[in-house]
Amino acid sequence: MFQQFARLAAAAPGAPALIDGETGSITTRSALLRRAEELADQLRKAGLRERDLVAVQLPNSVDFVAAVLAVAKEKLIAVPIDRDAPEIEVGAILSHFAVRALVYRSGGTQISTRSVRERAEVPPGARLIKLTSGSTGKPKGIVASEENLFADCRNICLTMEIAPYDINFGAIPLSHSYGFSNLVTPLITQGTALVISNDYLPQSIIERCNRHRCTVLPAIPMVFDHLAGTDRSAGSFTTVRTFISAGAPLAPSTSRRFRERFGHSIHSFYGCSECGGITYDRQGAAVERGTVGGPMLGVTLSKRGPRLVIEGDSVALGYLSEASDFRAHDAGRFVADDLVEIRDNGEVALIG
Repeated sequence: MFQQFARLAAAAPGAPALIDGETGSITTRSALLRRAEELADQLRKAGLRERDLVAVQLPNSVDFVAAVLAVAKEKLIAVPIDRDAPEIEVGAILSHFAVRALVYRSGGTQISTRSVRERAEVPPGARLIKLTSGSTGKPKGIVASEENLFADCRNICLTMEIAPYDINFGAIPLSHSYGFSNLVTPLITQGTALVISNDYLPQSIIERCNRHRCTVLPAIPMVFDHLAGTDRSAGSFTTVRTFISAGAPLAPSTSRRFRERFGHSIHSFYGCSECGGITYDRQGAAVERGTVGGPMLGVTLSKRGPRLVIEGDSVALGYLSEASDFRAHDAGRFVADDLVEIRDNGEVALIG
């Protein structure tokens, strides 16, 4: 990932990479690369070595992306943690997975290291661990390689037609699988600029998208519900052409109300942390048809009984239940818990 972004920075050093949604401050590709190199130097001087785990708990910011690049440069493994996770939860994650360092915000960005009795047993090529709640209540890690992340990004950008010249609006947490795949990796792999925001207020979203000429708005259903409820005096979107909803089921009523309010359809996006994007609603308003769209490019879908089977290069390597317990997925294949119907037109309906 670091090498790929370094190539983009060399090709167009002055191109915007990140834009502060509130202030309008622009971080160019070359400036982001320099910041990543600074953080990589700090990680190296802290005594970290290849394949150590580094947790990153930062708000949506330049330093979040720089930290991900720094971890990749040093061949470490990033463990993004929710920006709002309480200290006791963070401590439990660090202990459970034998994490060696934490990049966090306290005034400025800080790096703390810790001693561990064992190293996490992860396969070669691991680059990112996505966190999810296990059935026992303890965190479970989903281990992904750079190849998995690149494949998911490629599927997303091709299917959703997100180009290098697009501008993403980034209010969803970059630390979550949805935000990482739709916002961080398109910037790193193809240079798609990102407007950074930590504000979910509907009026702020409309104003910032218009001011910074955003073309793609990925959000969660709650945000679209609040946007649909705004008065017309709050204005409309002037440059966004693609509205993407993921992270939870979108209500058909929200889909209708948003279209009536703004004149645009919402495109449902269905995926999971284990395999990235699964389906996408290219037409818009799929929830009103009772589906979550058709398969992403680069993804093959089938069924095992009523359960959905996903095949493709974006499927993660496997689960890390605790530091010493890694369990591999079948190569390139994942069976989801969701029960589905696959309709004659290829669209997928979730039935349980």
